[in-house]
Amino acid sequence: MPILPAGHDYRFAITLNLAALSVTAQSFNVGFFDKDETVDASGFLEFTDVATATTAEAAGNISTIALAFVTAAFAQTPKRPQKVVVMPWDDAGGDAIATAIDDAIAAEADFYVFGVSDRLPATNAAVAAKLDTLAGSGTKLVAILQDDDGDWLTSGKPTAYASLTTGQNERTAVVYCDTDATTAAEAVAAKKLCESPDVRSAPWTGPVQGSVANASSPTTAEIQLAVANNCNVIAPQGTIYTQVNDPGVNLAGRHLKQIVSADWYEVRLREALADAKTTLENKGRYIPVNTDGLEVIKGIITEVWLRGVDAGHFARVQPANPELSGLTIDDAASSANATTRTITVEFEIYELESLLGTTITVNLTV
Repeated sequence: MPILPAGHDYRFAITLNLAALSVTAQSFNVGFFDKDETVDASGFLEFTDVATATTAEAAGNISTIALAFVTAAFAQTPKRPQKVVVMPWDDAGGDAIATAIDDAIAAEADFYVFGVSDRLPATNAAVAAKLDTLAGSGTKLVAILQDDDGDWLTSGKPTAYASLTTGQNERTAVVYCDTDATTAAEAVAAKKLCESPDVRSAPWTGPVQGSVANASSPTTAEIQLAVANNCNVIAPQGTIYTQVNDPGVNLAGRHLKQIVSADWYEVRLREALADAKTTLENKGRYIPVNTDGLEVIKGIITEVWLRGVDAGHFARVQPANPELSGLTIDDAASSANATTRTITVEFEIYELESLLGTTITVNLTV
């Protein structure tokens, strides 16, 4: 994965409130917001094969494009997703896409990356703004959205995206495709999450299966212009594959692999800390808010980091200093505060080629 462009903030902050956490481990499934379809009384439908989705489409529960999404997801090789999720967006009833996202979260739909059936730049920009707001409150989602606006190929980023801040660009990626009925963006998402991030950190570039090609192939100059404006394009590369996504970045130009790695680490660390806390409490013990507790937290941080190393999220050693560990805990900046019941650990994690620095604040309720 290339080193990120200059100007990116490599640091991310995590505050873990260890009380009333979810009892289930977070998955990294792919979802799809289906415009003006009722879907199901539960608020979403899950599919593990195309046949079931075909039946749902025939019954009027999902749209033709939602069926195309499911078909594209399960067309991926050599692996395919375990399941995909289709969620309703009542645009005809006056709901904004932000409302549909809130409703899906409230219904506990099991998704992480998602696409939207509406291919309009204005909708994509609204999704980007919504995901930034959600991330600020601790809900981390990623959107891979499709756009057929020819400006990507001829003049640059469409004006609908002009007002987005750097933060709003971070959790959304756009795939250019000139055919709205084609689910190119969703195929990219399904392809890259076919294997759980617990097992492998996949690059967001590379071949994509299914009917995802542009009706009119962009020229090299057009692709270069789109890529220069942080848009992904599926086009032939080499002599083997004719449908290859590149460059695998979000609207801010950051590689999606880094976003997923950071999100994976946060949720797995949150789960590991909660499990350690409750396991000790079950034995009549607890994590003290002092130097001993600080060492416990640092040990868990290290254990989850090693899992990330094994999955390819992080480097075992620093790229520029191979004699140094890829995880560096700043003991001087780490502390335990019994008054506020917080343990703060500041540390740096290296990706295979990039630095990810983070500050972890753990709020303990004991």
